[in-house]
Amino acid sequence: VVPGMTRVVQAAGRLIRSPEDTGVIALFDQRFLHAPYRHYLPGDWFPEEGTSALVGDPARAAEEFFRMIGMRQP
Repeated sequence: VVPGMTRVVQAAGRLIRSPEDTGVIALFDQRFLHAPYRHYLPGDWFPEEGTSALVGDPARAAEEFFRMIGMRQP
């Protein structure tokens, strides 16, 4: 589990390099929400308590994210 999860976090780190960078990191597997996988992911990747990290339509969620921050989707 550890080597694979290290690669997941490193791959995401290639997207976000500085505070000015903006992007969407999408993990398409519910296993990432549960132990042991979630333990290896940064805590700030998950929403606050009482909200869901699951998204029914990832493409629409990404589009809404870029619209919300006022950035054209790449």
